[in-house]
Amino acid sequence: MPTTHPPSPDRDLLDAQAFELVETHRRTPGPESLAALNAFRSRSSAHASAVRQAEQFLDLPRQIQRPRRTFFLQSLWFRLDLWWTRFAEHRVAASAAIAVLAGITTLWVLANRSEYAAPAIAAVESTAETFSTGWRQQRELVLSDGSTVWLGWQTALAVELTPTQRHVSLSRGVAAFKVTGDPHRPFFVSAGSVRTRVTGTEFVVSRQHPSHVEVAVLEGQVKVLDPATGEATLNAAQTVSVNDGAMSAVTRRSPGEIGQWRDGMLVFNDRPLLDALSALAPYTRYQLDTSEIAGHSGLVSGVFFIDQADEALLTVLQAHRIQTDNAGGNRLRLRHARPQRP
Repeated sequence: MPTTHPPSPDRDLLDAQAFELVETHRRTPGPESLAALNAFRSRSSAHASAVRQAEQFLDLPRQIQRPRRTFFLQSLWFRLDLWWTRFAEHRVAASAAIAVLAGITTLWVLANRSEYAAPAIAAVESTAETFSTGWRQQRELVLSDGSTVWLGWQTALAVELTPTQRHVSLSRGVAAFKVTGDPHRPFFVSAGSVRTRVTGTEFVVSRQHPSHVEVAVLEGQVKVLDPATGEATLNAAQTVSVNDGAMSAVTRRSPGEIGQWRDGMLVFNDRPLLDALSALAPYTRYQLDTSEIAGHSGLVSGVFFIDQADEALLTVLQAHRIQTDNAGGNRLRLRHARPQRP
């Protein structure tokens, strides 16, 4: 007589039963649910394997820290699959039930679509900070928008970044800017009444004296506006200054002269004497009174180290036959040297 073996348990049915038992015990733990789960587990190795699989599935969302609603969707689709298996002999009824539940699930997802939408770009937070340097100090900053600011000696500025614009207020000194382009957030630099506007470029703003502001462009284009004197558009290798309320004409300046102070040097290439002295003075121990040499037409060329600015000043004055008189404290009055008799 042939040996008969018990039929192998249907794997899908085991999975469905194990999932329900494990979920029931976790939802409402108690002696009865635990006993039912243990009895099911001990029936065979296949039953125990089905319980382990159900436990692993229910533990998975916690392990990967998925949102609860994502876990809900997974559980729902798992149940749909189980119901399909359980009611396989009633295909029509099962199909109708699945269609209804799928429709409900779709409506639920649409109602909560904001949770599954692609993350939006982080909102820009408004910030306001102040920065400064002292004598013989320089500083490089990287702003939260990616722009870079270099502060020269004895420079003070305030930075305010908002969702609609970026604004720097330079109260004294010199600063170089390399601005990250953002057409929706223009970049402004204010120095007294002078306002410089850019979207993305590299330029220098100098306010070594309260009434004198100079803007020079290394790359790109900037607009300089002074309410009292008008406005100017500067391209690369161009500069303009506003002195005592009067805006100069736009002039050219070689890129090699602009911003070299960041490397500890001042470069002059046929720079008018008064401009060269104005650039040198902040790095010396002196205040210069140039009123008596205002009409001097000499030009200055050369490379001067800013940490040796006193010696550089002496060299320039001697080359142009300019003498100095002490006007009290560290103030020097400059005048033309008297001709020497043979």
